[in-house]
Amino acid sequence: MILPIMSRELNITLQNMEVYHMATIEKIQDDILSLSDSEKLRLSKWLSELEARVWDQEIVDDFSQGGRANALLERVKSDYAAGKCSRWE
Repeated sequence: MILPIMSRELNITLQNMEVYHMATIEKIQDDILSLSDSEKLRLSKWLSELEARVWDQEIVDDFSQGGRANALLERVKSDYAAGKCSRWE
């Protein structure tokens, strides 16, 4: 009987965290709207650069040992070595 009580308490805690998270996001959105146009542009550029860095890291992670795309990369290398495909010029 302890497990359902713990589960309910955990669910309530997670719901509270979600409400807090949404309140935080809404606060950030309100703060962004209060920025000057030049500050919004600066923030937009920063977010774009951040997104590019995150994307680059995802690519590195995907093609690293054990990454999601590593098996595909190994197959391409194998096919190339076997002469099944050629270099793009």
